[in-house]
Amino acid sequence: MTLLMISSAAKVDMQGKYEGPTVNKETFARFGINFDAKTIRNARQLKYSSNHSECDRYFLKSLFKLAPQDTHCQLPNVEDCGAFVDAYVMPDPNSNLLVNTSQWGSKKPRPLFFYGWLQTKQNTETSGEINTVGQEQLGLRLMRSAGFDPVVVFKTELDYCSTEIDQVNLLRDKIHKKN
Repeated sequence: MTLLMISSAAKVDMQGKYEGPTVNKETFARFGINFDAKTIRNARQLKYSSNHSECDRYFLKSLFKLAPQDTHCQLPNVEDCGAFVDAYVMPDPNSNLLVNTSQWGSKKPRPLFFYGWLQTKQNTETSGEINTVGQEQLGLRLMRSAGFDPVVVFKTELDYCSTEIDQVNLLRDKIHKKN
């Protein structure tokens, strides 16, 4: 993933002037490295260390109440730019609902990124994406350059919600750009 991100950053940051070697998913496939379910599990473990309960207990639990996993939400993936995306959804621009995955067609869904305690600076003076660090911040930048509109959710935001309903409403508002 890191090599994909570095390669993508060279292309994006140098605006087509980079002439050195690059890699993509096909490069890895030639060596037997495929971005299958096992790779996604390993990527998730890299992001959350051995303890991904923050993501499961707070983020995914609330997300699946809003966007059922089998019909309205795509599961994690490593994008072509190397960014690990926790989930994908597509908001309906005419309502507060989400579009069924079977109806997405060629439209780009909104990638969802969840950041727990270890993926952010612990700075109380500022909030938001500026607090993401390292490859997480690079991944967001590369996703935007690829035409995606990412949704960023911090565990600290979910911690401020007093009920699970508040957590679901927070996610809905973020997905539909209401906050």
